[in-house]
Amino acid sequence: MTVWNNETEIQFFREALKNFASPEQLFYKLQSGYFAYIPKGTDAEGQTLQSRNSLIGQFTEKWSKSFFEPIAKELGLFAVNSVVCEAIGLSRQTSADLALCTTNSINQKAENIKLLFEIKMSVVSNYQFEQINTIKLVGDYKSHKGQPSLMRSDSNSPITDSYLKKVDFLKTSGIMKKRNGTETSAFGTNGRINHDSSKFYNSKLYAELGDKKILDKNENDFPDELANKFILGSAESMKELPDNSVHLMITSPPYNVSKEYDEDLSLTEYLEMLKNAFTETYRVLVNGGRACINVANLGRKPYIPLSDYISKMMIDIGFNMRGEIIWNKAASASPSTAWGSWQSAANPILRDIHEYILVFSKGDYKREKNGKENTITKEQFVEWTKSIWTMNAESARRIGHPAPFPEELPYRLIQFYSFKGDIILDPFMGSGTTAVSAIKSERKFVGYDISQEYIDLAEKRLKLFLEQTSLKFEIVTVENDEE
Repeated sequence: MTVWNNETEIQFFREALKNFASPEQLFYKLQSGYFAYIPKGTDAEGQTLQSRNSLIGQFTEKWSKSFFEPIAKELGLFAVNSVVCEAIGLSRQTSADLALCTTNSINQKAENIKLLFEIKMSVVSNYQFEQINTIKLVGDYKSHKGQPSLMRSDSNSPITDSYLKKVDFLKTSGIMKKRNGTETSAFGTNGRINHDSSKFYNSKLYAELGDKKILDKNENDFPDELANKFILGSAESMKELPDNSVHLMITSPPYNVSKEYDEDLSLTEYLEMLKNAFTETYRVLVNGGRACINVANLGRKPYIPLSDYISKMMIDIGFNMRGEIIWNKAASASPSTAWGSWQSAANPILRDIHEYILVFSKGDYKREKNGKENTITKEQFVEWTKSIWTMNAESARRIGHPAPFPEELPYRLIQFYSFKGDIILDPFMGSGTTAVSAIKSERKFVGYDISQEYIDLAEKRLKLFLEQTSLKFEIVTVENDEE
């Protein structure tokens, strides 16, 4: 759900003009029309921005409360204006303070305040007013930084990225001053110790990491003729798939630097191949769509941190990293005895019994539900939000593929990160585990592989599953004719 955008600000102006103020009281008047902001030194009829803030302040506070009330209701909370809470420094009623609380009282306990806003009228985009139903966005402070029309006419200071950090931008405070940090257990005590992490989250380092380009948020239809299809060809060119049409990508790239695959690529060539495939993945994913990559680090002399290479690659492509899941293979892990120097500090070697599932998303952190149905249970959600998943590895001999992952792995990811009916992509389909898990979860799949042998294997696995169910559809392989 998008809480605030340019359409929201336009609606604010419309309601203010309809019920509260005249155009001259809200906008500057030029020969070409009325504008929210004007260039430095421009003569125009109208009041200063500070005067307009004073005029419109009361309306803004009431309008903001009305705006957040349905959001609060959806969360099982109340939107409370002029909230008072001595414990967090709100000692007197101020109509600019709006809180989402568990009770509908002005006087609140700290633990009942879940979100706190400070309301300020500081529209950061520029708008032109023509008539009551015609208010146009004429400039965006991010994409037109430093343009004269985007100077704040009261102080003549440019609206830049730093504006986001100012207090007068609509500001959330986490869970108030008292809880402005994260909590960790104290060793030797039963209590918990709070440490303030706000300096990190407000630092330049963190702001830089979150600076992603604005994306096309329209979702395109996925071609019916490619739904539930295996495509024989390289995922480095997924030209069959439209932009913004796939909801979730799950894959386990071939570890061809150590497994038995047809091509023997260097590490540089291998990473370039992955980058091409994941760049295409970025293109076809919808806004908010996730990409989940199962990967194991490789080698001993030297150790190859493949998960690190891929994480950096995905961020460079434009993805947001959302975390990593440790797949603990436990007793099913390979019984390797490659522990290096036995009972000696000379050269002991760690024996990996885990792999990683790296999780990324495209664009917005939250995906719009658009009326689709969740299928995850409460118990599954509580358990699978933990960052360590313990499950047995799959037998390569039983499946007939050198590096299969267990069905449980993509099944969990599909339940966790997608809605019923979504399109699931696997650019390295291999033995078809993702396809089987998608169909079991009432989703659709599309998968790529360059090996006819593995496509045949995937088709066989899927046919065996379909024979045990009432589901029926034709399993067809489509060839990807690379140019």
